[in-house]
Amino acid sequence: MLAYQYDTELPSQLPALLENCADRIPFDKLQCNDLEWIAESWAALTVQAGELLPRWDSFNVADFARVLDKLCVLHVRDWRTNDIEFVVYGGHPTRFVGLGKPVKLAKMRSDPVAYNNYVDICDRVGRAVCNSKPQYARKTLSWNGRDDIEYETLILPFAPDGSGVQRVLQPVSARCTGGGTLCVAASGVL
Repeated sequence: MLAYQYDTELPSQLPALLENCADRIPFDKLQCNDLEWIAESWAALTVQAGELLPRWDSFNVADFARVLDKLCVLHVRDWRTNDIEFVVYGGHPTRFVGLGKPVKLAKMRSDPVAYNNYVDICDRVGRAVCNSKPQYARKTLSWNGRDDIEYETLILPFAPDGSGVQRVLQPVSARCTGGGTLCVAASGVL
């Protein structure tokens, strides 16, 4: 259960949760072929005996070259105390979610417009880390008067490695819903 539940009747400035799936990848709901490929590739990574998740060192960024634009990576020390931050923020979400700038969770935490989205990200990352399971969400997003952005994201955790930082892969795929214009995905149209 999320700590914060979105109201579907929110003002256009706030995100609205359209789809939510906890503790699994909903392959039947994924709208972006790139996200489906990323999810399948993550699920196929080697998991060590006695562990529930692949280790970060099993992730070879070169294998994901065709979808790098969609990838974000979070470093999670303690999500309960806001010790979580993006260390990589892909070009695709930068353009459509961050308005040309990589999203910083620390800035979202103090922004009244972005705060609900911040809480949702932290809750999903926390659930992924605590349950050792992937998470999924599809949301609307409106920044600076643009109410035509919809995006879906996965939260794909990696096994803790003893360093005090747990890594989480968060691929993001956004599209413009206004006027029927689709945002371009790494492999073509979303």
